[in-house]
Amino acid sequence: MSEPDTITASCPRCGHRLQVVMHSGINRAQDPEVAQLLLEGTLFQATCPSCGAQIQLDYPLLWHDLQHRCMVQYVTDDDEAAHAHEVFDQARRSAEDAGVLGIAFHGYSLRVVRTQNDLREKALVFDADVDDRLLEVCKAVALYQLMGPEAARAVPAYFDELAPSGELAVTALPATGEPQNLLIPLELQSQVRADLDADPNEDGYVIDRAWALEALGI
Repeated sequence: MSEPDTITASCPRCGHRLQVVMHSGINRAQDPEVAQLLLEGTLFQATCPSCGAQIQLDYPLLWHDLQHRCMVQYVTDDDEAAHAHEVFDQARRSAEDAGVLGIAFHGYSLRVVRTQNDLREKALVFDADVDDRLLEVCKAVALYQLMGPEAARAVPAYFDELAPSGELAVTALPATGEPQNLLIPLELQSQVRADLDADPNEDGYVIDRAWALEALGI
């Protein structure tokens, strides 16, 4: 992964100029402390030393987890997304050789995400050895069954953990009311898993709710 950059940012509350560190890439194994910041959800945050205000940073970032064979590119605009797709296409074409970045990409899950929450969720999901395609379809099905088709389309839901029993723990965040904790049962997981392609990238690099709904025909 590339070396982090230090830039000067302005506090939106008091205008104080402060130095912040930006990471264009994180290697899960080589940068464990920085990786933990992403998993905890604090990587893109900085604190103004003058007034104590929390500053939300935003920049593209590539997450690489060699152990779990995944790369997740967070993009902030359409041009970055198009470039990420081109790089991943090249990586797949080069899978028989060393490949882009000197890594054989056979069996890698390659993903492009548009939000910081989605980046963090993908990192957590792969870190737990969970197939993100399985998770997205199961989330859509669970929301459909519990709250109806509109919830399946619109209610955000994020992965929490893989329970010791094998159930997927997910938190749904409806626009009104309290967050709801969902447990995705093993039976549903088995049904969904049976229909997944062996190639994790067969359906493209964007695996999200829209992809799951299309896969389900909802």
